[in-house]
Amino acid sequence: MLGRLGIATDTPVVAYDDLGGVAAARLVWMLRALGQPAAVLAGGLAGYAGTLDTGDVTPVARAIEARLWPANRVADLATAVSPDVRLVDARPASRYLGLDEPGDTRGGHIPGAVNVFWRDTLDADGRLLPADRLRDLVDTAQREGSDTLVCYCGNGAGACHLLLAFEHAGLPPGQLYAGSWTEYSATDLPVAR
Repeated sequence: MLGRLGIATDTPVVAYDDLGGVAAARLVWMLRALGQPAAVLAGGLAGYAGTLDTGDVTPVARAIEARLWPANRVADLATAVSPDVRLVDARPASRYLGLDEPGDTRGGHIPGAVNVFWRDTLDADGRLLPADRLRDLVDTAQREGSDTLVCYCGNGAGACHLLLAFEHAGLPPGQLYAGSWTEYSATDLPVAR
C-alpha cells in the first residue's frame, strides 16, 4: 500500500488530522514500527504556517517490498496481562474507572494498568508538552523492575499517541497492545475499576 501511495522506504511521512493528532499518531507509530521515517505535524493542520494546496493528488507508485510487523513492537493479550510489563491505559479516566463505556462489552481496565489519558500529553494548542512535563506523566507509568512498556486504549489509536509522547520524553520504544480494551473486555478475564 505504501508503494501505491508513492512512499518509498526512505520517504519521510508527515501525518496530521483534526482530532488532536490521535489518528495521525496511530499512522506514524505504525510506520515507525516498520522502520519508515515518520512524524506527526505539531499542532495539526491549524499549526501549519505554510500555504496549502487543494485538489486531488495522483501519487507516483513506488516498488517496495512488504515489511513484517516487528514482534517486539506489538504486544498480544498474554503480554498485556503479564506482571512483568508496565501497562498503561491511554483512555479517559471515566472509561478507565468503568464509569463510562460507550462501545465495549464491559467497563473498567486491565488489572495492574495505570491511567495516563493521551490528551494529557498535549498543550492548549494541540502540541506535545515539553519533554520534562511528559517525563512527569512517564513517572506515573513506572513500575518497579520492568523495562517493557505496553500501552492500550479502546482500539489502539490513543495508545499509539501515548507511545510516541513517551518516546519523545526519552523512553525507549514501547509496545502497542493492538487488541486493546475491545479485545480484553470481550474475554472473561478480571476487570478492575
